Amino acid sequence: MDTVKETVMGFSNRLRHRKDHAEGERTGGLFYEVMLKYYQMLDQAREEGKPIVWAGGIPTEIFYAMDLVPFFPEFHCMVVATQADPAPYLDASAGYGLPVEICSVHRVMTGMDLMQQLPTPDLVAYQSYVCDSGFKFYDSRQEYHQCPSYLMDTPYGRDANSMKYYAHELEGFVAFLEEHTGQKLDRDRLEEIMKLSQEAYQYFYEIGELRKATPTPLQAREAFRNFSVYGTLLGRPEAVEYFRTQRDETKARVERGQGAVSQENYRLAWLYVPPNYALSVFDWMEVEYGATIPMDIFNYLADIEWDISKPIDTLTQKMIHNVLFRECGGEVENATQEASRMVKDYKMDGAIYFTQIGCKQGCGILRRLKDVLQGEIGVPLLIIDGDVVDPSIMPVEELKTKIEEFFELLEE
Repeated sequence: MDTVKETVMGFSNRLRHRKDHAEGERTGGLFYEVMLKYYQMLDQAREEGKPIVWAGGIPTEIFYAMDLVPFFPEFHCMVVATQADPAPYLDASAGYGLPVEICSVHRVMTGMDLMQQLPTPDLVAYQSYVCDSGFKFYDSRQEYHQCPSYLMDTPYGRDANSMKYYAHELEGFVAFLEEHTGQKLDRDRLEEIMKLSQEAYQYFYEIGELRKATPTPLQAREAFRNFSVYGTLLGRPEAVEYFRTQRDETKARVERGQGAVSQENYRLAWLYVPPNYALSVFDWMEVEYGATIPMDIFNYLADIEWDISKPIDTLTQKMIHNVLFRECGGEVENATQEASRMVKDYKMDGAIYFTQIGCKQGCGILRRLKDVLQGEIGVPLLIIDGDVVDPSIMPVEELKTKIEEFFELLEE
């Protein structure tokens, strides 16, 4: 079955269940509402014959300003991982010739594509940054579907020349979309979209600041959902409503002194991907150990300057300081400095790095990260060799065992 339609059905069922049982605060149900809206927009665009653009690491605002609905394969994979067994897709990609050393996210998405369970791309747009596996994934899908593609060359640094270069690449991407969709970018419309983007971004940033409170107010499962909204809907009013609602609810919890758990015993930094197939592990940590995740890298926004009158320059700032650029791009010090700042700002007792075993850049920083956190700062670091979507790499019970051993270390 088409995984987009399956996802529409899945979010519809979860939203209905949420409403029938009146569970929790507004944000929980609102997450299902806004993600359902995104997938309905995507499905409708496909039904109406609008161009489908597969996008990897491309600013959402440009698409929405041009009345396009982008499809983000990596985000879609994370959603599917919470609803379905990835094994058939991994088998299909293995039969296609992809080795197990490649990131499971891109193997799963290749398998879905081969099994004709994804929207067929009319255009493919992707970045040269950070992820070698992602770079080759989009390249191979473009070749497979024989459709036009745009590769955005991402600079290594963050200085003024790098910013200027990236802005030029964004302008080139706009020209690419205009050429192949027949639509011109309305710059006034882009400014309107940027206002919505800034508002949502600011609420999201404020949520991160509120999570510094002791006890921290947000449960890990709630927080990990946020990046799906951020990655697919920034620039849309749905994202503004979602993050404003969560900001208000989080602020109210802090004012009441209400924490994510009844008694907070451990504050842990989560420094890489979550196990999307086992998000219940975070609930278990909170209930059994009083362990919270006050911050993780996917919620750790940079405090950037916004100039709506210069949308391309502002998008450049936002993208260069986005999580993958900040944490895994450029010099290794980028990752160690961000992790150190997070641990200190949020008064963490320890840190967990759940690896993506096919992620060369993520695994490549581990030794230096351990030296800095444990050797220089004195914060214990647990490294777990896992996988973001494939449960066979790190089964749930084995994952719990490793975390239990880490809590024993923290108690010493």
